[in-house]
Amino acid sequence: MKVILKTMIVTLLIVIMASTNVLYAKTSKGDPEKEALVFGCIDMSETNSILSFVSFMRYPPELKGYSGYPRDIEVFDTYDNGLFIADRAKPGEYWLMAFYTKKYSLVRLSEEVTFHDINHKPTEDDVFTIQAGDIYYYGTYKYIEVEKAKLFSSAKFALEKVETPGEKELLEMMLEKLKGSKWEEKIIERLATL
Repeated sequence: MKVILKTMIVTLLIVIMASTNVLYAKTSKGDPEKEALVFGCIDMSETNSILSFVSFMRYPPELKGYSGYPRDIEVFDTYDNGLFIADRAKPGEYWLMAFYTKKYSLVRLSEEVTFHDINHKPTEDDVFTIQAGDIYYYGTYKYIEVEKAKLFSSAKFALEKVETPGEKELLEMMLEKLKGSKWEEKIIERLATL
């Protein structure tokens, strides 16, 4: 019972943090002099859910408080097509810990948010490093449901690396989203190299 309660509290805190950062992200477009831009895609098109947000954690994990969960969550803006963007990522090492999806129910007139745990114990192979001014492409993945959710367990899934949409197509989408930002010129430069 304690574990369930602890997990619920941590999940609620992550959702609150994400909501605050996502709202902030829509008005702040980051500073390439001090921050990096990380992007990628998780294609949810074969589900009736959309990508809600993506959690990358600092490496090595530093435990915070009694929960035992790592700190320094970087929350990414997400878009209906699965594109995720962090244009204010602090330099350092990170790994993909989890992502959330949303599903809307017309029957109950509500939305259901689902936590998808990927990795709480990263190895060095799971980690990437970013410096100020970097534009880092994490990759494009397709969400594959391996097993349906059951009464007391969540669905099992896999993320399959795919080629489309590729880096160039995602950069073109980002250019539209970050038009007028300090990142616009750097994105145009990056596109010219592809």
